[in-house]
Amino acid sequence: KLKEALGETTQTLEVVTIASRFSSAILEFADEYEKALRRGVKIRICVEEHKPYEKAAKIIEKLAENPNFIIRYVKETLETIVAIYDGKQAFVALSTEAHTPDVKSLWSNHPNFVTLAHAYFETKWRMADEIKK
Repeated sequence: KLKEALGETTQTLEVVTIASRFSSAILEFADEYEKALRRGVKIRICVEEHKPYEKAAKIIEKLAENPNFIIRYVKETLETIVAIYDGKQAFVALSTEAHTPDVKSLWSNHPNFVTLAHAYFETKWRMADEIKK
C-alpha cells in the first residue's frame, strides 16, 4: 500500500520515521522515490539522527541531488511513524517495530486525520536540522 500511495502522489510526500526503519525504507522505495521526483513531487523526510546503512547512504546521496528531496534529522527519539501523501491521505504506523508486512497501520483520507498527521509532521520538521550534503 505504501508503494501504491507513493506511485499515485503528484505533489508532496511528508514522512516522519525512526532510525531503525529509515534505511530499509530508502532501499525498498528507492525506485518509487526517483519516479516521484521525476514527476515533480517534493519529498520531505524527518528522521532520528543516525548513520544510514552504507547502501542506503549512497541512494540518499543520489536522491538528494534533486532539490525536491530533503531530509532532516531530530536528536530526540521519535515514537510515531507518519506519511502524508499530497496532503490528502495519511498513514500512521501503530508500531515502531522493524519494517514488516505484519505491522498494523491506520490509513485515512478524512481531513481531520490528515490535518492531525500533518501537524505532527510540521512540528517535528521545524525541530529538525537539515542533513548536510
